Amino acid sequence: MLRNLNVFIACWVIAGATIGAPIALLVSLALRPILGERAASNYMFMAGYLVLGLVFAVAWWKTGLSPDARKPEREGRFKAGHRVLGATSILCGVALVLPFLLARITGNSDLAMLAWFALPVYMLAFVAWPAGLFMVWSSRA
Repeated sequence: MLRNLNVFIACWVIAGATIGAPIALLVSLALRPILGERAASNYMFMAGYLVLGLVFAVAWWKTGLSPDARKPEREGRFKAGHRVLGATSILCGVALVLPFLLARITGNSDLAMLAWFALPVYMLAFVAWPAGLFMVWSSRA
């Protein structure tokens, strides 16, 4: 289960960063007749990410996101890929909480300034997540 969660988080964040805006626009167009133009515009990004999450959750439920059958000679690559995915997800979680923690510790309430400390982690993540996904998925039998 943790292996599928590793892959789910990486896929969801990468898909949200790359195709999140077009999905949000499509969701906004679909929600306009129901919610009205203003409410659909307000909720379009949240609903777009929810749709992407549901797509990956359905794929996880139906087939699983991490391969069950692997080539024996690629087991090391598979495990290393999951270590990369897990470490990157944990680092991004810490980087997300870091500005709030620093604001509490230092008394500085400028979260935008403190959020710059997390930027290198996010830059690394958008290289590490695809690399980890490649390592995991290329070990499939």
